[in-house]
Amino acid sequence: MNLKRIVFALAFCLPVFLFAQESSAPQPKKISKAEKERIKKEEKELKEAHKAEERAKKHYREIQTKEVRKRMKQSRRKARKNNEHKETFFLFRIFKKN
Repeated sequence: MNLKRIVFALAFCLPVFLFAQESSAPQPKKISKAEKERIKKEEKELKEAHKAEERAKKHYREIQTKEVRKRMKQSRRKARKNNEHKETFFLFRIFKKN
C-alpha cells in the first residue's frame, strides 16, 4: 500500500520536474528599422504635445491679474491638502468658530 502511494506520487510529480528543467528564457525581440522609427516618431509627438500643453498652461497663468493668480494659488494649495486628506493645523482647529 505504501509502495502504491509512492509510485502514484512519482507518476504525478515526475512530469512537473521534467518540465521545470526546460529553459523558457524570453527571446530578444527583433524590431525592424521602420518599427524603431515609428516608435521614435510617436515618442517625439508625445513630447511635443506635452510641451505645448505646458506652454498653454504657462500662458494662461501669465495673462491673469495678480489677484486672480493669488486666488488660484490658494485654491491649488487647498485642493492639494484636501486630496492628501491631511487635517488642518491644530491651532486652526482649536480656535475655529463653530
